Amino acid sequence: MAGKGGWRILTAAGLLAALLSGCGKGGDDDTVKPKLDSLWAERLKYCSECHDPDRDPDYDGPDMSTQASFLAGLKEQDHSDYGDWNIGSDCSGVPFIDPEKPGNSLIMAALVLSYSDQISADHGKCDTSYSYHNDVSESFDAEKDADLISALKTWIANGAKDN
Repeated sequence: MAGKGGWRILTAAGLLAALLSGCGKGGDDDTVKPKLDSLWAERLKYCSECHDPDRDPDYDGPDMSTQASFLAGLKEQDHSDYGDWNIGSDCSGVPFIDPEKPGNSLIMAALVLSYSDQISADHGKCDTSYSYHNDVSESFDAEKDADLISALKTWIANGAKDN
């Protein structure tokens, strides 16, 4: 039986062991990883609030209702793959996700202002929908979402794999 104060040593030792084993870690472990699972869990799952054909029978764009349909509907696809989707702009030839090329991926331009400006400059007829996503508070803030933007950019640069 531990004497007076013995429980404090045991409690402190238990807390130290928990912290060293990973329980309660903060910092880098709380940031989004450049993997689809992490990006989906952190933010991309909310795309389904608008981009889901089951919610809107008139919706003709890519299905983003699940992680799998998000990737299948965007990777190496562009607006010409969704001919009936009326977005009021011609972005044909600009892939939603261009594997290994985040700077040529419309998803980056739809969510991040600096990418929107670049794609609009490179593809004059293409309105990237950044302004719409910004108006409905779905765009990424360059400062607040810096880790998320970096992870999305890295994931695309690494081939936009299903991971």
